[in-house]
Amino acid sequence: YISVVGFFILIGVVSAFVLYKVSNSVLSSIPEPDQSEPIYASEKFILQVFGVYFIVSALQTFPSLAIAYSSSSNELVNHLGHFIGYTFELLVGLWLLISPKAWLNIFNKLRGRA
Repeated sequence: YISVVGFFILIGVVSAFVLYKVSNSVLSSIPEPDQSEPIYASEKFILQVFGVYFIVSALQTFPSLAIAYSSSSNELVNHLGHFIGYTFELLVGLWLLISPKAWLNIFNKLRGRA
């Protein structure tokens, strides 16, 4: 059980470090308030924050899924479905973080603004 607790602490420390680095890079990429289109920059920033939330939410469940996957074999399909779902959440979060402009274009098309 000590290794499980240590693994959770390791994931937490790595997640905190990644969040710190990502927040610094995201905040440095936002234009100054006196530049054009401050609303566009804030929408982009909000999408990137959602991306970070999805990434952290998915990463926090992977250790518990690994423990559940290794401890019981009778509900393998259930754990595999959760793993696929959280992997999808991780990929969407990465896509939100890396290219929020693509998501803004999608949302603008859905709202009829494109």
